[in-house]
Amino acid sequence: MEFLLATDDQALEAALARCRLAVVFFSGRQCAVCVNFERMLRSICRGYREVCCIKAYSESVLSHVKQLGIFGVPSLVGYVDGRPVARSVGLPYAPAVNMLMASLLRAAHG
Repeated sequence: MEFLLATDDQALEAALARCRLAVVFFSGRQCAVCVNFERMLRSICRGYREVCCIKAYSESVLSHVKQLGIFGVPSLVGYVDGRPVARSVGLPYAPAVNMLMASLLRAAHG
C-alpha cells in the first residue's frame, strides 16, 4: 500500500473511509525527529500490504488531534474500520512500530 498524505481533516476522513486498516502518522512540519521516523515507518509499512499508511501534519488536522488527545509528535494511531484501536506517542523504535502493526492486525482479524 502506498504512503498517503492527508492535507486536512476532510482528506484524513476520506482516507480512513477508503481503508479498512490504517495507521496514521501525526507529524509536525518543523519536526526534525519526524523526518527520520518517517523513513523508518515507510520501510515498515511496505511489509504490511493490507494497512494504509497515512501521514498527516498535526497542525492541518486539528479536529483529529483534539479528538484523539494528541499532545506531541511523532504519534501513530492505528484504525480498524475508521475506529482508533492502537496508539503510540513519541519516537518508538522499529520493534514497537511492528508491535503496533501486529496489534492492529489482531484487532481486525481477531
